[in-house]
Amino acid sequence: MNISTLAALPMPIKVAAGAGAALLLAGGGAGVTLLATHTAATNQSPAAATSPAPRLGQRPTRTTAPFKAQQAMRDAVLTAAAQALGMDAATLRADIDQGQSLQKLAAGRYPNQETFRVVLLPLVKVNLDLDVSRQVITAEQEQRFMQQLQSGPIPYWTGPARTRTQPSPRA
Repeated sequence: MNISTLAALPMPIKVAAGAGAALLLAGGGAGVTLLATHTAATNQSPAAATSPAPRLGQRPTRTTAPFKAQQAMRDAVLTAAAQALGMDAATLRADIDQGQSLQKLAAGRYPNQETFRVVLLPLVKVNLDLDVSRQVITAEQEQRFMQQLQSGPIPYWTGPARTRTQPSPRA
């Protein structure tokens, strides 16, 4: 198109063409900005951005991602156990902290550990799926933990979790 052809166009068409070109340019700039921002944000997981990984030989602390994953898995078990027992999770946590075991608390409802496990596993799975969607734990961590629950001991079944004691200093 040459200039004489553009001059012959009616004014509303000229305005619409100019507005369309401006939108195209602004939209292109906004699209590039959005793409750059999205790419920078997705190169790092939320857990990695907020909590550093422990160094070799360092135990997980409350601010590291492994600790948060372990805490999420413990919370998933306690919440699921509370649901299976028909009680509040805070009440169950308090009972466990006072030395009660899931075995004693489940005695009236579930005759043995395997019966309790059948009810517990689907409830834990739902809680862990939510943690995976929130990126608190990975899908691999969830699968590994579910395999441990299927064949291993149920956490808190025999009582509260044991605390690790520091080795006594040698004289």
